[in-house]
Amino acid sequence: MRDVDGRESRGRDAAVGFYWTRPVNWAGFTRLPRDAEEAAKASRTIRYQMERVRGWTRENAVALVEEVSFIDLRTDRVTDACGEALARARARCAGREPLLVYVRFDYGTSHWRRHPQLDRIARELGYEPIPIEPTPVAVDGTLFDPIRHFEDWRELDVAQRSEFREEAEAKLIEAAERIVQTRGRYAAIAALLNSEGVRTKTGKAWTEETVRKMLRQTMWSS
Repeated sequence: MRDVDGRESRGRDAAVGFYWTRPVNWAGFTRLPRDAEEAAKASRTIRYQMERVRGWTRENAVALVEEVSFIDLRTDRVTDACGEALARARARCAGREPLLVYVRFDYGTSHWRRHPQLDRIARELGYEPIPIEPTPVAVDGTLFDPIRHFEDWRELDVAQRSEFREEAEAKLIEAAERIVQTRGRYAAIAALLNSEGVRTKTGKAWTEETVRKMLRQTMWSS
C-alpha cells in the first residue's frame, strides 16, 4: 500500500482521518463541532475530506478508527494547535501504530492550504502521515472539486473583504463624528459600533485598539 508520493505505508492496519478547514470571519464561520459527522454538516470542505479519506481507507482495506475535524485560528495553515486534537485521537489507538490520512491540498499544481507543520506533529505523536491527492468526489450527489471550490471562495473572500472594509471605514467615521474628543473615546466608539452590529473589515467585533489603528489609517484621529 502506497500514498500519492509512492511511499510505502508499511502495512499498518489502522488509520485516523484528519479533516481541516479555516475560519471565515465575515461569514460568521469561526467554530466547528468536534464530532466529525456534525462538522461535515457544517462545512462542505470537511464533508469532502471525510468522503475522500473514507473512500481511500476502503480501497486500501485500512480500518478508519478515528476522525478528527479541526478549525484553526490561523487562516493560512495548520499550526501546533492541532496537536492536542491529534493526541487525543492517538490515545484511542492503543496498541496500534496508526496512519494519519489527510487530503494534501497543495498536491500537484495547487498551492492552496498547505500543511507545513502537520507531518512533523503527526510523526512526533507516532503516526505515519499519508497525504492523499485532492481528487474530486461526489458530495451529496454532486461532484465536488476542492481546488475549484477554493478558487471560487478566494474570489468571494476578496470581494467580501473589500465590501466589509468600505462599510467599516464609513461607519467608523460616522461614529468618530458623533463621539467627542474625550478620555475613553476609542473604547466608546468601539462600544457604539458593536452595539449597532457593525463589524470590522475582517468581520470581528471592534476593540479600543482596532478603533485607534483604523482612525489613524483614515486620518480621523484628531
